[in-house]
Amino acid sequence: MRSSHVVARAARAFATAAPSSTQTGNLSKPVSSETLAGIPWYGRSSLSCLMQRVAADGPHDPDVWRKLVARADVIAHSFTPKQAALVLSALARERHRDESFLRRFSVKFVPSLVSGSELLDLCGILSSLSLLGTYCEETFVLLAKRAKERASEMDARQLSLVANAFVRVGHMDSELFKVLLAQIPRRISQFDARDIAVLLNAIAQLKQSSGHERGAWASDVDGHLEAIALRLPPLLPVADLHSLTLILNAFAQLSFAQKDVLDLLTEELLSTRKRLERLSPRQLSMVLNAAAKLRILEPRLLN
Repeated sequence: MRSSHVVARAARAFATAAPSSTQTGNLSKPVSSETLAGIPWYGRSSLSCLMQRVAADGPHDPDVWRKLVARADVIAHSFTPKQAALVLSALARERHRDESFLRRFSVKFVPSLVSGSELLDLCGILSSLSLLGTYCEETFVLLAKRAKERASEMDARQLSLVANAFVRVGHMDSELFKVLLAQIPRRISQFDARDIAVLLNAIAQLKQSSGHERGAWASDVDGHLEAIALRLPPLLPVADLHSLTLILNAFAQLSFAQKDVLDLLTEELLSTRKRLERLSPRQLSMVLNAAAKLRILEPRLLN
């Protein structure tokens, strides 16, 4: 799907968000070579923290990441769920994919970590595996089971990330999505524009997936779309361009043509010519395709 990697970018920003030294007000400096020299002797706690530091502040050197992963592979059996989530989210943030390590870790160790994980760690493991493109059906079956059990505890951000994670790897569990969608009324006030953008695109991708699964949950979608649409008006003025584009694209994929919310979306996108000119070619293509599907006849957009 044209929007899949765009949505992944939004999901990665949420799932791997960790304060770098820049964000915490300090001068950002790469981890020193002296610190990195100790990688072969790092334990599970210090290694997971170091990987987070390197992902945030560098050095962004493939050789350094190979050493970090090699050490993680040696001590993987000892990771707690929290440490596993930190390691995987660091890899996702760095976009460093070691196929051998990820396959072994997801098959051999993640299943045993799932049952005892805190909700935050469960979501971190799941979202990071998805962003890294690491899929093992048996592991994701266990993750889906655990996610269903913990769904009532999830906040808006977690609901959107979990839905996106399963759709991204193509693991279509209709019962899971029914449970996730059922949480929307309880959490609707927590959603911001980015949460809504990621969730709507997950729903859109699921609805378009082939097979018999979608019939089991599709009848529930329309009511939730109405609730989300009612939540949008106060969020749109502060929404970033990326979120506005994703929301409009999702509404088009879902054939959701509520005029009031579409008018507001279009007005925000076209609020200034300068803003419209900041659209990337891919985003512009998404907006134009969505406008065509939803029959949005806005002269400023057409021009």
